[in-house]
Order: sequence, then structure tokens, then C-alpha cells
Amino acid sequence: MHLRPYNPSDISSMATIEALCNLTDPLERFRSQKIESNWDLYRSSLLRYLQMLLLMPGVVCWVIEGDLGDEVLGVKSLESRDVNGEVIGWAIWGRDGVGPVARNWQMSGESCWNKFNLALQSASIHYFSIWDPTINHSNVAKIQPIISTTCEEASFTECWHLHGLYILPTCQRRGLGSLAVKWGITQSAAEKVPIVVNSSSAGVPLYEKLGFKRAMKQEFDQFFETGGEGMWTMVWDPKDQNAV
Repeated sequence: MHLRPYNPSDISSMATIEALCNLTDPLERFRSQKIESNWDLYRSSLLRYLQMLLLMPGVVCWVIEGDLGDEVLGVKSLESRDVNGEVIGWAIWGRDGVGPVARNWQMSGESCWNKFNLALQSASIHYFSIWDPTINHSNVAKIQPIISTTCEEASFTECWHLHGLYILPTCQRRGLGSLAVKWGITQSAAEKVPIVVNSSSAGVPLYEKLGFKRAMKQEFDQFFETGGEGMWTMVWDPKDQNAV
């Protein structure tokens, strides 16, 4: 299994992987409803959001692809299958900042054509969200103030954000999450800028193993069980010599 740059044909697989992972994500389960009975609609809504995110300036996506001989268990069976050439995970990064390095990453997303497509995609998401039966609008409103809270310890003029990291459930616990995150660590170390990520309880041990520090707990506990580690805004700082 190896890491490679995203290409547009990957996006359908990416949406499926995210949807499968979200079945066990406490935050996503709280702000969504009837996922299983409206699976195609739910997956389509994730796909639209991914399409919009990938159009944003400074966004970079890497996917994990299976190699010859790589096998995993099927999602609905115990029979193994070959995943050679299949996308089995992905990570989306965003470069924030106004310096020359950041601007270099952002330039490709600032063309007039790209801005036009981004506006169309944003309008599409807004329209479909009104009628989407998988969105629990009441619960979304409850947690929005928490999601919007600024973490002072994670506020940087120049940084990378890890917007999303998803590994096919049957391929997890094989070191693939570390493989995907290490691209960002290498890039951030070279640019001497930090990384910020909002982590679920399940992701906290992985990020801590890679040198991330807990910056602010995301206080969702009054709404749902966040897991043993809790949900955290986390920071990887290149100044920490033990981080890599």
C-alpha cells in the first residue's frame, strides 16, 4: 500500500470510505440521522462536500492505494479480497497563511474558473442540505457554537490543517493513518510551520504517537459520549525536537 496524489477519479471511493468510517464516529452520528436507510443520499452529500473542499485554495489531497497482493476483508463478509489499484484511504490538507510559501500552495485554487466552480458547489450544498433527510438540523445547531470556538493555542498565521483522514475500516490498524499523516509532518517540518487537526477520540493516540499535543478539548460530552480520550484540537509543532 502506498501514498499517491489525488486525481478526480478517486472522489467516489473517497466518499464511500468516509461514509463507512462515519458509521462509528460519535460526532457524525449526532449531527446525522437515518444514515443506513438513506445510504445513497448520505454518501452523495459527502461527495458534494468533498468536491467543494478540493476546490478551495491551498487544499492538497493524498490517497492511499492498494498494491499487488494487498488483501482485506470484505465490508459485508469475512472473505478477503484483493485491493490492488483501489483507493483505501485518504487525507486532505489545507495550507493557511499569507507568506510566499502559503501563497504558492494557494495559487492553483484562485483562478476565476476555480472560484466559479467553488461558488456553484457551495450553492449546490446549500440547496440539497435543506431537503437532506440525513441531516439532523436541530443537533447541528446545538454543536455549531462548539465547532466555531477558537482555540488560542492552535491559532497560527502560517500552518497546515489536516481537514480529514479516513481509512477503509477493514484496512485500519495497519499503519496507514501514520503513512498519510507523515506527508504533512515532512512538509510542515520543511516549511517550519505547525499542523492543526481536530481529532476524534479514536484518533488521539495516533496523533500523540506522531508528536501532536492536545491543545483544547472539544466539549461535546453534554450531547453524546465522545469516547475514552475525548475529542481534541491537536497541534504538531516543528519546534518540538521529539515530534518526528
